[in-house]
Parts: sequence; C-alpha cells; structure tokens
Amino acid sequence: MDCALVPPGPVREAGHHRPLAATTCDLDHHVIDDKTPFSGFGPFPIGHECVGTVVEAGPDCTDVAVGDVVGVAWHIACGTCAQCELGHTARCLRHGDAQYGLPVNGAWGGTFDELIRVPYADFNLAKLPAGVDPVHPASIGDNLALGWETVMPTVAGITDPKIAVFGCTRGRT
Repeated sequence: MDCALVPPGPVREAGHHRPLAATTCDLDHHVIDDKTPFSGFGPFPIGHECVGTVVEAGPDCTDVAVGDVVGVAWHIACGTCAQCELGHTARCLRHGDAQYGLPVNGAWGGTFDELIRVPYADFNLAKLPAGVDPVHPASIGDNLALGWETVMPTVAGITDPKIAVFGCTRGRT
C-alpha cells in the first residue's frame, strides 16, 4: 500500500525524512570526482546512505509514524511489482534505477539534504530499535541491503547454505 502526502509528486508520497546520520560510498566520491555518466548532470543532491527521523507521514502509512528513527533503503522500490516480490528490490519495475542522490527516474533528494522524500515508506524504511546510535547503522540502507539483495535470492531454497562475504573499497581493509 502506498502512503500519500501532499504536495503530490510523481508517485504517491510516503512522507519526509530528516537524515540524522549519513555516510558516503564510493559512488558519491566518483560522482564528485567527475568519473561517472551522472557527473555532468550536476549540481544535484548526493548521498544514498542514512538513518533519520520521519518528520511527515501520509495518512495511508501504517508501519511508520512521525518521530520514528529509521534506516532508509538506498533505492526507490514499490514493494509490489514482480521483481520486488522476488526480493530484487533494486530492480523495481516501477522505478528502475531510481535512488537517492542521483538524478535517475525522479528527484527524491540526497541523504545530505535537510529532508528527503520517501515513497512507499512502509516498505522502504526500517525502524531502528530504541537506543541504537544512528551513526552506527548509517550505511544500513546501502551496504546491508545490497549485500542481502545480492546473496539471499541466490541461496534461497538451499538447505544449510554456507556464506562468506568479503570486500573492501578504496584501498581500505
């Protein structure tokens, strides 16, 4: 179910979210360094990894409310199309490659903005447990979500899967 908010946007809005803690990923650095096809479309808001507070929620929202501290998925997904239902939310058929911090399939804002627009909030936001410092899971919407979306559909149905995920970026260990 979509959550609605006025003023209307290209999809029924869920509400607005105020980032509390945001972090960068390598893509942000590449955009700034003019190393991506998106770089030439600037200036535009950057950032797609954050934890924040819901500051406005539409009347159809049932899972999130004003004041909730939430992790935000890095991409925009409807939660109901065939790809979303398979767990491939980064391949949402309604919103394609739309995400925060890049001018692709919509203007949602970047996670370094004062506010970002979050469609389908009940699907795209994850409430954090009370007492969790927002700084610690700031990259939850990208690293954890992308890892989950990459690994879990592949191992679904395998009895007792053994998984190890390794990686580092930009020369860090």
